Amino acid sequence: MEARPRDPAKEVKKGYFGGAEIEEAAAEEGEGEGLKGKKLMYSVQAAGTDLKVTRMAVPLRDMEDEDLLDYLDVCLDFIDKGRREGSILVHCFAGVSRSAAIITAYLMKTERRSQEDALESLQESCEFVCPNDGFIEQLKMFEEMGFKVDRSSSIYRDFV
Repeated sequence: MEARPRDPAKEVKKGYFGGAEIEEAAAEEGEGEGLKGKKLMYSVQAAGTDLKVTRMAVPLRDMEDEDLLDYLDVCLDFIDKGRREGSILVHCFAGVSRSAAIITAYLMKTERRSQEDALESLQESCEFVCPNDGFIEQLKMFEEMGFKVDRSSSIYRDFV
């Protein structure tokens, strides 16, 4: 069953980035206490008419200067969990750049593929995918860091 934006949804948790770690907060009244100045990384909701679909929203903009690397760990973990539990749908507004970048990173990590090979493999399934140039550069950095976001790496430090 697919959850549509108008289906009932209940916020489960949110993740905030505030330095090198992500803090999770249950979706409750007063959750914002102690989280001021932190960046929202994701929101997880139970959705669908029976609230059995779990969806995660990530506020990643399709802009070349957007920091894709900050979102990769949480997105790739969510995809892994979804695949273990059955199936997963990854999408963005047009299905061209943001979701393609996330799936490319997932293929890179799980299949140990280069950025070029992973994107080429994805394009065999869906020829119109085309992550923006900033995302491509960050995926190359992800590859250079050994398919993980290593915040202690000089590659990462030079980027931020």
